[in-house]
Amino acid sequence: QPRIPASVIKLLATTSILSYMDSQKVFGTNVYKGVDPGTIVINGEYDPWISMIQSQAEKMGRTSLPRLGFNTINKYTELNGDKPSRLKLLYTGLFPQDLANFQAFLKKRGIRTTAQRITTEEAVLQSAEPLVLSTSPTLETMVKWTLLWSDNVLAERLARLAAITSGEQFNDKGIEVTFHTVLTNFGIDPDKIEVSDGSGLSKQNRVTAKAIADLLMKIRNDPKYASIYEGLPIGGVSGTLQNRFLTTAPQAVGLVHAKTGTLSGTVSLAGYV
Repeated sequence: QPRIPASVIKLLATTSILSYMDSQKVFGTNVYKGVDPGTIVINGEYDPWISMIQSQAEKMGRTSLPRLGFNTINKYTELNGDKPSRLKLLYTGLFPQDLANFQAFLKKRGIRTTAQRITTEEAVLQSAEPLVLSTSPTLETMVKWTLLWSDNVLAERLARLAAITSGEQFNDKGIEVTFHTVLTNFGIDPDKIEVSDGSGLSKQNRVTAKAIADLLMKIRNDPKYASIYEGLPIGGVSGTLQNRFLTTAPQAVGLVHAKTGTLSGTVSLAGYV
């Protein structure tokens, strides 16, 4: 019977993104002074790794929006001669929340902005001098972090990236269709699976134990999905399982590699022994 998986659904999110993207893929977020006066161009690749909090970004080796914002203001001011009070943002390849946070950051520093979404080709044509050039770690690094610490934001972003890369919508429906397609391609029946997000926070998600177990068997020895096994928490050793078995079953420490899942009314675990 299909049950609420909680964060175990992150196994589907990470499998899906690795099905459509190479594990060594890195994501750029580059900011340029625009060709037209009073404009800047943000040419992104939907980097899932961007963080709003500088301290968190430094701890995780992430790109931070404050860093992008500070460097953009400083470099633009240096090139332009004075600090701008208004800017038009021409952007592509940014998650909506990152765009909103970037605009809020500039507003707090006295810079009012308007934003216009453009194509990647237009971004190249509209770009002049570079202000900030940023490159993320590899997708492999993101997959491992997502599973090790059950990072909800990262899992959701990876799932949406998988959806748009596979040709589906950049939303929850796109995620559901993509998850179903990935399972079908593995020969796993997805009919009973219901998906409302890629992180597992929604109580509307439903999966069967058999579907997850079948998926784990399919990906275990496929090099394409190696970072999933390598990223799983280890019982009594790492991540969200670092305190498991220490006192209750010390002989089991180090033997379980698995993804945890916890919501009100749901506790789940899926992986390998």
